[in-house]
Amino acid sequence: MRPERPWGRCARFSPGGHLTVSGRPFTARLRLVRRLEDDLAATRNDLAEARDAGQLLELMAREVDHRAKNTLTLAIALLQRQASMTPDPAMRGSLETAGRRLTVLARVHSTSHAKASDMVPVRPYLHDVCGPLATDDVIVKVSAPDEHWPTTTVAPLGLLASEAVMNAVKHAFPDERRGRVLVRLSRLGPGRARLAVKDDGVGFSDTPSGNLGLELIRALTRQLSGHVDVRGTPGEGCKVTVEFPVAGHAPSGGPAAGDAARRSGL
Repeated sequence: MRPERPWGRCARFSPGGHLTVSGRPFTARLRLVRRLEDDLAATRNDLAEARDAGQLLELMAREVDHRAKNTLTLAIALLQRQASMTPDPAMRGSLETAGRRLTVLARVHSTSHAKASDMVPVRPYLHDVCGPLATDDVIVKVSAPDEHWPTTTVAPLGLLASEAVMNAVKHAFPDERRGRVLVRLSRLGPGRARLAVKDDGVGFSDTPSGNLGLELIRALTRQLSGHVDVRGTPGEGCKVTVEFPVAGHAPSGGPAAGDAARRSGL
């Protein structure tokens, strides 16, 4: 009795003497396997090159980020130095304001580039950009939901909120008047939010014209595709309200944020 071939009953020799498996020549099957192996090796090489390119891009992005931080730090130091050497009070105040704006911009840049994802926690972010603007005479309080929002939204939002706070600290409390500025970010419903910055300073009867701070607030509101309302009452303070759309947010905590906002009295 002839022993069974190790490749099974589907293998046989053709009349020309070639080994066939499942009706196809074995050499053709072998060429097909080798071609698949070559394709797999090429795919692996492509993936390795793509990974190396991604790492290079990440390294370049970190280098650009580092240089931007250094440039902002240098510009802030130069403005502060120039302000300290300027005898004219008006010019010194303008330089100090420019330095504060750059400081806020540096904080916004640092926060938005420190995250591995494109989502930023809103509450600590607003605390970081608005809290340091408080002075010995003016208290700044911040209330915001415990959520993560896209960087494309929170970056201009932080600049807008800080500009409104700086405007209040600079104009609402003359002659070392004491007071507070309340910053409240709240939800209006799905896809909508409201930022309110209110002070208890001297207020005004007519909206100031030619105010660079208000011009920046309006420009940043347009960047958010929102609507801004500025209202002041003599002796009672001013309130800046901005309503704007928010897309792609994610909750990151419980309802404590809303409770804190309601307790703030803003």
